[in-house]
Amino acid sequence: MAVIKVLGYVLIIIGFLVFLLSFSQVAKIVNISISGMVSNIILVVGLVVLGVGAFLLSKDSSGKVEEVPIYAGKKGNEVVGFRRIKK
Repeated sequence: MAVIKVLGYVLIIIGFLVFLLSFSQVAKIVNISISGMVSNIILVVGLVVLGVGAFLLSKDSSGKVEEVPIYAGKKGNEVVGFRRIKK
C-alpha cells in the first residue's frame, strides 16, 4: 500500500505544478506562452490530477480494521458478535 501513497503524493505534486502553469504570471516566469482557452484546460487538468492524488491518499490512509469477538453467556465462551477496532 505504500506504492499507492507515494503515487498519490506524486500526483498531487504534478497536479499542483500543472495548476500553477495555468496562471499567466507563472507561465511568463517559465517562458511558456499559453492562450486563454488552453489556460482553462490546463487549470481543469491540474485540478483533476490533484483530486485523483488526494483520493488515492485518502483511500490508502483509511486504516485497517480488525474484528474482535464479543463473548457472553454463563461461561463466557459464546460469541454473540464482533466489534471492529482500528489497528
